[in-house]
Amino acid sequence: MNRFTVYLVFLLSLVFGTSSYGQFIPSRIYTILKKESFQNAERFAHERINEYRLKKKPLRQIPYYHALGMISLKKGDLSTAERWYQQADSLVHLKKRPQLFDLDIKDELAGVYIQGGHFKPAKALLDEVITLRT
Repeated sequence: MNRFTVYLVFLLSLVFGTSSYGQFIPSRIYTILKKESFQNAERFAHERINEYRLKKKPLRQIPYYHALGMISLKKGDLSTAERWYQQADSLVHLKKRPQLFDLDIKDELAGVYIQGGHFKPAKALLDEVITLRT
């Protein structure tokens, strides 16, 4: 996949509000989000994060931080979305080999940067993603 294709897919994901390569979001949160019940989805995500934190399973927390980023973005809260995406991304770095859906977090964080007018960090993230995806 060349750089142009990755950038194009990313920009389309921003326009249509979806992740570029398909979300790895827990189905229960996805179902709740479809109903626009942000409060319930947030509560569920926080419960799971706390559960996996107590069990010392940080990698299991990733999709829930990712979901919180998506929820914050849907609510229009860029700074909170940025924080959740960064938290998810910091946990992805614990993996020996991130999978493609883990890179969606970086894509979406770059989208937050673009929406906030922070183009340099967005480009750096997208360049990193391109390298990892190719």
